[in-house]
Amino acid sequence: MNNIALLFLCLLLGIALRVMRRFPDNAHLSLNSFIIHISLPALIILQIHHVSLRPEHLFSIAMPLVSLMVGPGISLSFLTLPLWSYVLHQL
Repeated sequence: MNNIALLFLCLLLGIALRVMRRFPDNAHLSLNSFIIHISLPALIILQIHHVSLRPEHLFSIAMPLVSLMVGPGISLSFLTLPLWSYVLHQL
């Protein structure tokens, strides 16, 4: 319940700051960049010691790797179909 209250508090604070024009119009770009490039890596480094690798986590770990390997193969197979070849040659 405290997390929801904090979320709404931050939302209302952001609305109030925007109405009062206390931040520039592009402040969201620098805040997002700070979160992505500094805060999230720091949080990962802080919490990585508490992670235990169990067999049920292997699917979640392997899925992005499988997608990166299978996805281009599927895309290239569609390009080799005669219909796709015909369409591409017409361009």
